[in-house]
Amino acid sequence: MKEIEFNLLEEPWVRVRTPDCTLKEVSLTNALLHAHEYADLAGELPTQDVAVLRLLLAVLQTIFCRVDLEGKPSPLTDEEEALERWGQLWEKKKLPEKPILNNLATWRERFWLFHPERPFYQVATLKNGIEFGAQKLNGEISQSENKVRLFPGNLFPTASLVLFRP
Repeated sequence: MKEIEFNLLEEPWVRVRTPDCTLKEVSLTNALLHAHEYADLAGELPTQDVAVLRLLLAVLQTIFCRVDLEGKPSPLTDEEEALERWGQLWEKKKLPEKPILNNLATWRERFWLFHPERPFYQVATLKNGIEFGAQKLNGEISQSENKVRLFPGNLFPTASLVLFRP
């Protein structure tokens, strides 16, 4: 990975469903700022929606545990304060732009999907392919190094699987 590409804050990748059932892709920033305009997340599978929702909530929790609804520094100190702040967000029916935009601008460099040093949710030093033997893939024949093998190596020919990262 040599080039910095695809910033998740700017590029459309979050699939959403509008109230008229139209599907569209929006950036992470737009998904947060216009959340009140969308009916639902619309990934190809429900598990994708859960993963994206967890990411969106993690971003919101990070922001609003540090600042209030106007974007002024106000770290949460207890559960009651947290419930009050989230209640205020719920009652507004729209997420406030200023604190979200300020926080995302501060951490913009951490949202590059392809980055030579800090790719988002990835390990930069991971090789493009990792080989695993068949014994590693099949738990029934997996043995530790300090035991006698139950199944000889010639019973299961060595196969390898290479996992690729795009």
